[in-house]
Amino acid sequence: MLIASPGAVVRRPKTRLEPDILVFRSPLVGAKWESVQEHLLAVETTSRSTVVHDRDFKRPAYLDLGVGEVWRVDLDQEAILVSRLGEPPDLAHRDRLLWAPRGFDRTLPIEIGPLFRGLA
Repeated sequence: MLIASPGAVVRRPKTRLEPDILVFRSPLVGAKWESVQEHLLAVETTSRSTVVHDRDFKRPAYLDLGVGEVWRVDLDQEAILVSRLGEPPDLAHRDRLLWAPRGFDRTLPIEIGPLFRGLA
């Protein structure tokens, strides 16, 4: 598993989305973004100026392109809003998030409160 910032979800000929953070299964070293086939997580930090674009355009586009999960980090709510294909969108997590990437047998606990400390 690799984490990139910035990274890109690319589908030729015209689709290229660049989340703030992208987690994907590692292809061969030196491979191009187009060769990455398994995107596990796209993270967008939402602001007042990007909330509509991130929520109404990018979130469904990532899921339609096969990204496993989309997290929108909402600084105002101090929450991570989680969306998965086939589930209700924007499930808010404010205390703790248990992330179990598809294809992995471990769950990663993420304490959310400390992520927002000092940002106000």
